[in-house]
Amino acid sequence: MIVQEADAPIVTKGGVSEGTPVPSYKEHGNGPVLLFLHGLGGNRHSFDHQLDALSGRYRCVAWDVPRYGGSAPMAAMTFPALAARDWPHMFLTLCPTYMGIARAAFSFTCQYLRGEVAGGPPAGASLASPVKQLAVANMRIRLEQTEALFQRAIREAKHQPSKAERLRAYAAQYTVMENANALCVEAIRVCGGSAIFKNLRLEQLYRDSRCGSLMLPWTPDICVERLGAASLEAPLE
Repeated sequence: MIVQEADAPIVTKGGVSEGTPVPSYKEHGNGPVLLFLHGLGGNRHSFDHQLDALSGRYRCVAWDVPRYGGSAPMAAMTFPALAARDWPHMFLTLCPTYMGIARAAFSFTCQYLRGEVAGGPPAGASLASPVKQLAVANMRIRLEQTEALFQRAIREAKHQPSKAERLRAYAAQYTVMENANALCVEAIRVCGGSAIFKNLRLEQLYRDSRCGSLMLPWTPDICVERLGAASLEAPLE
C-alpha cells in the first residue's frame, strides 16, 4: 500500500522508548512509502525479498505486529495503558454519577427539613433552627466547591493534557468521590436517624456514595498518591 512520498535511510528499530513499547520494524529505500503487514504467525522478515526488490523505487516499511517478531506483547501496549497516558480524563467517567449523588444528598436534606419527602415527617421547628441552617449552608458550600472543580476538570479534557490538567483531574476525582460521601453523612446528621429508613432515598445514597472509595483505576487513595508524587517531581507547566 502506498502511503506518502518520503525519503529515508535503511532503519531497523524496536524495543522501548521513554517507557513506551516501540514496534519492531525495518525501513529500506526511498520514494513513496510501501507498508508491509504480515499475517498471523508471521513477522516482518516475511517481506525481506520484497524489500530488496522494491527498495530502489519505494521506501519500504515492514513491521512486526505486537507479540510477533521483535515487537512487545499486547500486555505491554494495553488500551488502558495508552488511555492513561494520552486520554486520562476518560477515567473520570464515574464522576458524574457521584456528582449526582452529592447533589441528591443536598436536595434530600432541604426537602426533608421542609417536610416535602414522602414518608418523612412534616416541617417542624428545625426548619428555623440556626444550627440546621448553618449545617445546610456548609453543605451547600461543599457542594459548590465540588461542582466547580468537577466542571473545570471536564472542560480541560483533551488528548495529552498538561501535567497541571492531569493533576487537576486526579484532584477532581478525589474531591467528587469523597465529598459525595461526606454530604451523605452530613445529610444523615442534619436530618436525624429517621431519615436513614430504607423507605427513604438517603439510605441508598449513603450506601452508593461509600462505594466511591473502591472504584478502580482512580480510587481516592491512588489519586492522593499520584498527586503527592507528581507535584514534587517538577514545576507544573
